[in-house]
Amino acid sequence: MPLDWLGGEEVGETEASSGAGTPVLLALKALSLGPTHGYGAGQRIMQMAADPLRIERGSLYLAPYRLEERGPVKSSRGMSANNRRARFYQLGATGRKQSGVEEEHRRCLVLGDGRVLQKTEGEV
Repeated sequence: MPLDWLGGEEVGETEASSGAGTPVLLALKALSLGPTHGYGAGQRIMQMAADPLRIERGSLYLAPYRLEERGPVKSSRGMSANNRRARFYQLGATGRKQSGVEEEHRRCLVLGDGRVLQKTEGEV
């Protein structure tokens, strides 16, 4: 069962399938590609998405910070490409493991939703 990294507890199927953990999952995916700062993680997510996501940028920007508070993400201070102070986030061992778990769980939910949406009246 996936964990709600913002609350640190297991979440039920209804909450997990509602997209409640989407910013967290996307932040985990962005950080799985390598360390970056909060704004960079949001930019990475937007670049990976084929269509604009319906998630507020603030949610994406804060997700690595919240993940750090819960443990799966570590941070260090440094300078950004435009010489501004920034906090750079990267996945720890727990974060790498959880990223895979969360990604697989979401993939299963999406496939299940797709099967339901493809059914016609006569197939039920």
